[in-house]
Amino acid sequence: MTCSSADEGCPFIAGAEKRLPIRYDDPKQFDGTDVMNEKYLERSIEIATEMAFVFSTIKNGK
Repeated sequence: MTCSSADEGCPFIAGAEKRLPIRYDDPKQFDGTDVMNEKYLERSIEIATEMAFVFSTIKNGK
């Protein structure tokens, strides 16, 4: 999982058999604004929700 710019800037991951990037819009663009905290929380919830789904799928062997 990477921010939108890291996937292109960091294309190599040592030891990885397969690379399947999951891109997220970087909330850094909202730094210093009135909505900064809201945007970071929004992105954190999005990532947590998707990772919970991925791990539940792996755990259940589907």
